[in-house]
Amino acid sequence: MAVDLKKQYDLVVEYISQITPYIKRDGGDLSITKIEDGIVYIKMFGACIECKSLDITLKDGIEAMLIENVEGIIGVTLDNEDITTDQYLDSLFDEAENKTNKK
Repeated sequence: MAVDLKKQYDLVVEYISQITPYIKRDGGDLSITKIEDGIVYIKMFGACIECKSLDITLKDGIEAMLIENVEGIIGVTLDNEDITTDQYLDSLFDEAENKTNKK
């Protein structure tokens, strides 16, 4: 039976949104960049980028939760090759500045 990709994506988003507050509490953030062939690609930001527990969070936390709860998910991988902490902080600053300028 084929996996309903829309349902799969919606479930991944739902589960990720449940853990995001805990990641943010520790100074990090994450986003889903894509789901391809059962692999969820996640971009980590902020404190997560240089965190020594990143692999544990990714594999033992996020990946285990998604594999157990979302049909068709077989793994999670980090998709952070193109971002540094400074770039992420700059993007947050730009976003806040844009919100302020709109007021």
